[in-house]
Amino acid sequence: MNLHAHAFVLAALVFPSTAQIAVHADTLPIAAREQAARAVEIAAAEAGRLWSVDPSTIAADLTLHAEQAEYEAAEQKLTNGRFRQNGAFALGGQAHVEVQPALSEGRMGELGLPMQTLRLIGHETAHLVRNTLPNHPSHPQWLADATGQLVSEHTARAMGVAPDRPADPWTSTQIHRLKNAAAEGRLPTLEELLSDAQGNLTPSERYAARWAIGAWMQDHGVLRPALAFARQTGGGRMYAEQLRSHALETARIQGIDQPDAHFRGWILAQPSPWDEAIRSLAVSADQPGRWTQIAFPNSNAVAWTTAAQPADRYTLRGTVRILPGERRQMNILLARSADGFVSVALTAGWGVTLFHYASSENRWTRLAAQETVIDAGVPVAFSVHAADGRVRLEIDGEPVIDASSPVSLAGAWGVGAQSGSAGVWQGVELVAEP
Repeated sequence: MNLHAHAFVLAALVFPSTAQIAVHADTLPIAAREQAARAVEIAAAEAGRLWSVDPSTIAADLTLHAEQAEYEAAEQKLTNGRFRQNGAFALGGQAHVEVQPALSEGRMGELGLPMQTLRLIGHETAHLVRNTLPNHPSHPQWLADATGQLVSEHTARAMGVAPDRPADPWTSTQIHRLKNAAAEGRLPTLEELLSDAQGNLTPSERYAARWAIGAWMQDHGVLRPALAFARQTGGGRMYAEQLRSHALETARIQGIDQPDAHFRGWILAQPSPWDEAIRSLAVSADQPGRWTQIAFPNSNAVAWTTAAQPADRYTLRGTVRILPGERRQMNILLARSADGFVSVALTAGWGVTLFHYASSENRWTRLAAQETVIDAGVPVAFSVHAADGRVRLEIDGEPVIDASSPVSLAGAWGVGAQSGSAGVWQGVELVAEP
């Protein structure tokens, strides 16, 4: 019996964690189910530590859905569309998580579960642990999401799919979003956020703010007393206000006389080298310089660096391995500005194309194209030279494109994956030239 057949003979098995949270993933390969079970085990232990709950006392179920339709059917039955857009939810003693971004069996065998899926497993497992507390229905949203995202962050690091802050694109992007909201005057005060006020924050900024509350509290000795109070205090109408007052008073006891100013200062002081405009990019903690990027089926993945803008003379080099599949295009992104950017598209089985995107007109202009050998599944070395308004591209040391750019080539750079594509970047670096 080959490995593929063996995987589906055992498809109905349930892998329990030490927390007795059974992981159900009948349509996924064994390796993916084992990886999910490991993530649940790590997340349950961390959530148990935060909430002072013995993980071995928790009995729950987490179902991992390989297909969006599977998840939506389960979600519709239980919550009638409330969490359809989330792709994950926990209710009482059961949780459901959609694999995100979706991966074919072959790509999953190559990459394992996507980093974003492992984060979601961590987040929902945290809710399963928190849901065992008698007063959990009274918990404010900031508390639920702050603890969920802290456990999610811990799980991703422990699984080796995310480095420490600030090198992690996910946490860096949370900070970057909040810095922008603060600069635009849209970031509510800490007191307002602890009352679940959302102001004019976007949905992604709300999650970022709740993560930041938890991370700030954890960094300054406020989280553990706040969670102890949250666990031991009865629920009810005044619960959220009592918790807010306790958290602010605890901050003052820790020497933080002006909690809101301190919180904002903490946000602004955090490095944020990545702006992940569209997920998902995973920076490996175990293999330095290795970045895995997976696009959703209907949107391109885009991750920008936010470091000081390079001059218009530089070389961006590294290698990329484009994974086999129906869609097979990875993008090198240059010259980010308010009005767009330049993109070098590498397409396995065809070649390379140089584009300029003008955001004000939502218009793509093809600047150059050249067929060349780029095989799916095989690492290819690239070198993009920007100088004197021209882009010169080499693939495996051979010149492929030399074209003029209609815009300055100064600006942030990044990496991308075309919708439905996935690949692995290695050793990507920008070198400024005199």
